[in-house]
This record gives sequence, structure tokens and C-alpha cells, in this order.
Amino acid sequence: MRRVQISTILLSALILLCSSPTLLGAQEAPAAFILPAGRSIVVVLGDTPRLMDSFRVYRQDAGDRDFRLLTPESIRPIADPYRAAEVMGSDFRWVGRKIGSLDPPLVWRKLRTDRDEALALCLVSHGLRKAMGRTFIDEAVVRGSTYRYRVELLDMYGQTIERIESRVRAGEPQTPEAARNLEAEAEDGQITLGWDYPAYRNRADDLTVGFRIYRREAEAEPTLLTLTPVLRIEGWLSYVDTEAENGRTYTYLLEAVDLIGAVSRRIASAPVTPRDTRPPLVPTGLRAVDSEEGVLLLWRLSPDMDLAAYNVLRSDRVEGQYSRINSEPLDPHRARYLDRNIVRGTSYYYRITALDETGNESEPCGPTSIRPADSEPPPEVVGLVAEVDETRHRVTLRWLQMEIPDLRGYFVYRASSDRDGVEGKAIRLTADPLERSDSPRFDDGGYRDRGLAPGARLRYGVSAVDSSFNEGPMVFVEVTVPDNEPPKAPLAISARSTEEGSVRLRWQTGLDRDLASHRIYRKADRSFEPVAELERTQTAWIDSDVQAGRAYRYRITAVDMAGNESEPSREAEVVPSDTLAPEPPQALRIDQQRRGYRLQWQASPSSDTVGYRLYRAEYAGAPWQSLSRETIGGLSYNDRGGRALALYGITAVDSSGNESVMATIAAPSPEESR
Repeated sequence: MRRVQISTILLSALILLCSSPTLLGAQEAPAAFILPAGRSIVVVLGDTPRLMDSFRVYRQDAGDRDFRLLTPESIRPIADPYRAAEVMGSDFRWVGRKIGSLDPPLVWRKLRTDRDEALALCLVSHGLRKAMGRTFIDEAVVRGSTYRYRVELLDMYGQTIERIESRVRAGEPQTPEAARNLEAEAEDGQITLGWDYPAYRNRADDLTVGFRIYRREAEAEPTLLTLTPVLRIEGWLSYVDTEAENGRTYTYLLEAVDLIGAVSRRIASAPVTPRDTRPPLVPTGLRAVDSEEGVLLLWRLSPDMDLAAYNVLRSDRVEGQYSRINSEPLDPHRARYLDRNIVRGTSYYYRITALDETGNESEPCGPTSIRPADSEPPPEVVGLVAEVDETRHRVTLRWLQMEIPDLRGYFVYRASSDRDGVEGKAIRLTADPLERSDSPRFDDGGYRDRGLAPGARLRYGVSAVDSSFNEGPMVFVEVTVPDNEPPKAPLAISARSTEEGSVRLRWQTGLDRDLASHRIYRKADRSFEPVAELERTQTAWIDSDVQAGRAYRYRITAVDMAGNESEPSREAEVVPSDTLAPEPPQALRIDQQRRGYRLQWQASPSSDTVGYRLYRAEYAGAPWQSLSRETIGGLSYNDRGGRALALYGITAVDSSGNESVMATIAAPSPEESR
């Protein structure tokens, strides 16, 4: 259907009535139309000069030679606006509405000053034509008789500026041509009409200026919808009935109207029924309130008169898929809804739509969000087990998935015990909760995933965390990491001889946390033999069971608490030597022999004494002379060359060659000997 949108007669179109050739062919249209109207002849002014002030009408009857003046006084516009309104009759109201006022002086002033609009309205209003002085009706005619009329257009000085003559036969007016193809298209609360009509043919008998439209419901009498005819303007042949009620069936009738009010045959449209397709207004003011029973939604009542219900839509994401959550449409007089089916600690987004009685649904309102408070922690996890990777020193925790709607994940903790069994503080291994999965697990590979300490006794705890970060009770499992890894060998071993002739060993221990002891090996002959096992904190040791001057080789290993022994350290070699002089011999005696003297003494208290050296001086102050090239191993000595009054000295010599202080004794004189 060709559809033209127009709801009112446009003023611009009205102006075209007398200026556009598409309506009445203004370029060749007569200044006056002289038309039969049954028992009268009607003179209607058309496209008159702008200088015209009034006009006169003459008539020549059959057999007359001259024209007879029918208007002793020239016909001109009425000066009094109230009189003009009275002459216009019922047309004044719709003309006033077009002008924009019902005040006679204002309407009349507008019409007198806007010539184009006034002339356009005169074409469809007989009352306005009379008030504007643009028509004359000759009622003194006989049907069937032919008359000749003369119309003189006068200026303001009464001078004729144009003369129009026409021969007319009195009788019924010509019936306008009927319109064609009246079609009606239903919309929401209105019906749009469109029809076809021949283009203006620029002939004196083509006088149609507009159309009247009627509406009929069922078998009732038609109702006139257009107090003012819809003007005949090419391309604008349409009308919109905005007072049609949805759900009611109408038939529309249309007739063409000419310049003097003659009407054509009516044409009818097919029955048409408007339907309500306009959705209600979008609900406003939606807010969500957290309550003990759930989420309470509140919004403003819709002002739509045909409102029937509301729907509540919910999503878990602001731009996600929204689904209706109310099983039945909500009461239109109660702008509230309680959503009980929620999981606390979960974010929800709500929107509201309105429905009218026809079932049209509005667009959803803007979303509002809420996260109902959740203070209840989840239950404890179930099925916690630990698996230990003995080779890589890793622990894998596994447990059963929890069916909790608001589960966010899990926290994992670890605490270790020292060698005395004292458990340290548990530390959380997961900064953020582990994400939920069908098979939850956690792998602990220690610091930077380098493996857990061998032999470590660990206690793991796992707890569930909901979306509000409420943490449930912790479930524990204990594991011991197998210690099958030996510790690091001691470093920087050194061996030094002491003043007493022992061997002092020093070393640097490794950083193994499970270190238990250090084991010392010594080699004096063919192989290394363990000689000592020391506590883990001891990093020095003195080996007193050595002989000065004998070479010894040492190496040290580390032993952890599981008994794993490290590789031996590098070897350290030392020959112990004594730097302290031994104690001198004790209780010296000298006895004269047949030849010389016999010296006797008691052993030196020093344990490392290996022998003695003897010295003799011939007299006091004389130099000491050694009596033997080798060290004397016994505790006596015979000096065959000794003489009376000679001095003897004896020293002790240890295994390191250190010599003690000299012990002295004098040989007796001859007298003493006797």
C-alpha cells in the first residue's frame, strides 16, 4: 500500500491551493468560477489579482441584450470581525483552530493580512467565502434556463481591473469524480488511510478541492471524521485516524468534494482492526535490598493505564544472559519482588520489564546489582590424602570436590616440626584461593620448587573458602619426606699441631637442616679408620692419641638424622710436634766407683720423654761437655773418666726433640768419698 504520513492539513499545502498548478492550475485558473448549484447559480472567486478590493455580478437572461446588475453594492469583505464570525457559522471554529485562536478580532486580522492562507481556506469553506466577500449566490434562476454572467473585479477606487463572462445552465451541479483504491493500514491506536485521485487536468470542470472521510463500526451509521475536508494535494492524499480504539473493527468511507460542496460517490475500505503494539514504558527506580529472606527488589509503579504485570530478570553478569525468575506475572499494583532463591556471597544483576494487557513487553530497565552478605563458612573438606614423591621430594595433596554453590576455592597451609617434635607456625601456601575443579589437588615442591627438605615432618591443612571469603574448618594430614639424600660434605678442613703435640682439626659444616653429626677418619698406616663422631654443632676437635713426628691424614664426613653419610671432605695431612720442654729428671744421685762415678736419677714426669742427655763440667764455671752422642734411654750412667769435684748435668728429651731444664749434681771430694 502507498502510504503517506500526514495528520493535519499543512498550512504550506493550503497556500499551494491557489498558487500551485498541481491543485487548480493557478497559472491558467479563472479569477472566478460560475457554477450551477441546483436552484441557484454560485459565483466563487478564484485566482484574483492582489489589487482587487471588491466585485460586481451581472446577469443576462435569454432574450436580453444587456446585462443586469445583480449586486447594487459591490461585494467586499465584512469589516466587523464578530459579524464575520457570525456569517462564517460553524466553519468559524475549525478555521479558528487553523489560525491558532478562537478570538474573532485576532482570527479576522490574521485572515485579512495573510491573503494566501485566506484564499486557500475559502476554497473549502463556504462561510468563510461569504465573510471574505468572495462569493455570490444567484437564487433567482429557473432550472433548465441558460444565463450569461459577467463578473467585474474592482480596485479600491471602484475601477474595473478584470472582467470575466461565462454562460451557465441552471440545474444540478456536476458530480465530482470519485476517488479510487482507498486502503487502511492499522497501527497501534491509529489507522492510516491512503487513496488515489486523478491529477489536476487544468479544465474548468475539474473542481474537486478535497475529500470527506467517514468511519463506520459494524452496522452503525458512519461518523464524519473530517469537519474540514482533506485537501486535494498530489502526493499528500492520506489521513491518519488517531482516535481509533485498539481491538475494534472499522470500515472507512471517502467522498470527493468540489468547490461548491458537491460530493462524489463514496468508496469504502476493507475492514481494519488496530492492535496495541506499543510496549509500556520502561520501569524506573529499581533498587535491590539485602534482607534476611533474600533480595528485596523495589521500583516505581508504571503510569501506563493498560499495565497488566511485571517480570523480573536476573543474571550473574552485568552484560550476561538475563532470565526471568518469577514463575507468574507480578501484580501491576505492587512494585516489589522478593528473590528467595539466592546464594549469599554471590553477585546478582536484576532488571525489570512491564507488560500491558495486550501482552506487549517493555525493554528491561537498567540493571541494578547486589551481593547478599554471607557470614556462614563452608563445611570442612572431605577425603584429604597426601602422596609423597620420594625421588623429587614433593608432596601432592588431593581431596574431593565440594558441591557448594558459592565455593570460591581452597586455602592450603603447611607446618613443619623440628627434630624435637615441636611444631612450628603454619603458613599459608596459597595467596589466593585455589580455583574449584572436579579433581582438586595441590603440589608442594618447597621453596622455588626445589624440593622439600629430606626427613622433614610436615603437617598440611586444607580449608574451603566461599565467595565472601568465609573460611571453613581446616582438615589436616601429616607426612614425612623420606631422607634418602646424604648431606653435603664438610668444607675448609684444616689440621694443625698443638703445643702439646696433639692434632687440632677445624672445618666448616654444611647448611643441611637435618645434620646430626660429623664423623672423623684418620689414616696413620694403610687405611682410614673412624676415630671420633661429634655433634652437629662441633666444628673443631683435638686428636691427642697421636705420636709426635709421625705423619697422619684426616678426612671428615657429615651424617644426617636419617643416618645418611656424606662424601668425605678433602684430606688434611699433618705431622704433630711438641713445642713444650719436658720436665727435668728427678732425684739425682752420684756414687764413686772403682773407676769414675755412677749417676742415677728418676724419670721425668713428662709422658712424651724419650730419653736423657748428660753433660759434665770439670769445675764450676767451666763449659759443659756432652757425655754421649745419643740420647740415653735408661735412668743411670757410668762416667769412667769422671774426677772429684766435677759437675754433672742431666736433661730430659721428649719425642719432639725438646730438651728440659738441666738438673745438676757435683762429684764428691776425696774426703767425702772416704
